[in-house]
Amino acid sequence: MRSSSAVGYNETRDAIARDWYRFMSELSIDYDWMLLPNLGEDSVAYAKHWGIEAIILTGGDDIGLDGSRDTTELLLLKHCIDNQMPVLGICRGAQLINHYFGGTLFRTDPHFHRARRHVVNLQGEVPWWHGNYQGDVNSFHTMALAAPLPEVLTSFITVGDDCEGVIHKSLNIVGVMWHPERESTASDFDRKLIHWLFS
Repeated sequence: MRSSSAVGYNETRDAIARDWYRFMSELSIDYDWMLLPNLGEDSVAYAKHWGIEAIILTGGDDIGLDGSRDTTELLLLKHCIDNQMPVLGICRGAQLINHYFGGTLFRTDPHFHRARRHVVNLQGEVPWWHGNYQGDVNSFHTMALAAPLPEVLTSFITVGDDCEGVIHKSLNIVGVMWHPERESTASDFDRKLIHWLFS
């Protein structure tokens, strides 16, 4: 979750957009979902205690702005890798996956990516989709995944020359740069991706 400062209180809170509740309900995946607070070094123990078997790294804020969140998510990602658990990264989450494996980011043109929509194109094959795909997606990021990607990651969807999605070559780890939870209805592509990853 992202950090959120409470107005009128001297405390930092962990928060998530309410869109996620509607989105996960719409997908009708028969799992229990829970929110993981930014506990830093204690995050993996907390996840183990609750029997977490997969992780969604949600969006919001750039890497480097909140050390507690960065530590939490990097440790949880390592835990999932070590135990071959599925991971979905959304926007910042995709950036964090790229960062974890040694990739870099670059600042995009905000007039093209910030609070805009654009068409993404599937490149090659992915396990959850057969055939060609063009999708109209939202875009809210100012940082993007720089080429070349880390050796273990493959770009599977692009807008122009920009990578909009990565998949790990041997693990069930996927990151996308758009926000499926912010759409009024999930696209077939996003729905099938999430069902493949978590079912």
